[in-house]
Amino acid sequence: MATDNGYTTVLKFFKSLNLVKTVPDKDSTSNEEVGTGDNSTTDFWLDNIGVIEDTYTLYYGSSMTTLVETTDYTIDLDNSKITLTAGGVSKVGTEKIYASYSYNQAQLLNSYVLRILNFAENYVKRKTEMTFVDASADSPTYKQITNETFEGRFDARWKTFDTFYNPLIDVSTTVSADYITGSTSLVLSDATGFPETGTIAVGTNKVAYTAKSADTITVPSTTPSVSADTVVIGECIEISKESEGTTPSYTVLERDTDYKIDFLQGRIELLGNAYFGEFQDSDRFYPANYMIRANYLHAWYEEGSSATIPDDIEQCTIMVATNRLMKSTVGKAHIEGLNSFNPSLVAVDRTDIDEIIEYYKQLNVGTSPFNKQNIS
Repeated sequence: MATDNGYTTVLKFFKSLNLVKTVPDKDSTSNEEVGTGDNSTTDFWLDNIGVIEDTYTLYYGSSMTTLVETTDYTIDLDNSKITLTAGGVSKVGTEKIYASYSYNQAQLLNSYVLRILNFAENYVKRKTEMTFVDASADSPTYKQITNETFEGRFDARWKTFDTFYNPLIDVSTTVSADYITGSTSLVLSDATGFPETGTIAVGTNKVAYTAKSADTITVPSTTPSVSADTVVIGECIEISKESEGTTPSYTVLERDTDYKIDFLQGRIELLGNAYFGEFQDSDRFYPANYMIRANYLHAWYEEGSSATIPDDIEQCTIMVATNRLMKSTVGKAHIEGLNSFNPSLVAVDRTDIDEIIEYYKQLNVGTSPFNKQNIS
């Protein structure tokens, strides 16, 4: 399951609260005996409530052969119920089933803790006004900005534009093989780093794709044909040079030919090739009026590094979640006699949370965002 933004995990959260128990543990090196197959029974239960996601492994037989989740079984973490598939029933036969896993001694349900952690992640995102992702993931969940518009003028000083969000993400690849209009599958040389869906530039075409599978993205069948090795980039910058009062008609610009981009500062600079030769009832060679439209990806990173989830952002998420949890359900640990855990000892200082948020929060001055990490 995992959290929506991936800032932390349920296991790390419970470890921070010193609530994690394991099977087997220091008192027993044996895996838990879940039950014995009979070629028909599908439902079995683990002994403990509060099983933590991504910590369990099921085995069968004296050789302790691993069962494969989804293929051989499914598990409902909220009630510790294991359900064998037809293939799992056949595989287990009349052998014994065993399990190793971690659980939380407060018996908090995994789904409830996920809701708490998702709340905490969204709180951190909202307060910092930043998106944090792991760029090494196959499909990072960048913040995607669609059709942010800037108004330009003929004066040469009006050729640089600051995006509202920064930093921007630089991701690029090429088309792997010729693509012909009519198909909905566009194969990239390497789609790693591109989100699951998005709006990108494929050569001089603006393409909104709706899915990604390995290196293939799903595009509209009307996408113009492109040849192999056509450059694909994560941002799409467009210009409209229509007369004032005319419905804008946009043309996709080419990076380094029509514009330069400072990804760290979120700054787009038009190059002469984008607007020279535009005569409009005068001797000017600049267009009197034009609009710039930008689609781009945003996430936090430090200069010289890739986008990542900082350790203090993870810790802040855990602190926010802990603070919320303390106000609701963790106190039941004392009621149930779990005296090895004392909620009052887990001090959550709001000052610590606020300091971390303040460090990453953008200070908006006028219409330009300025970040305290010297990003701009």
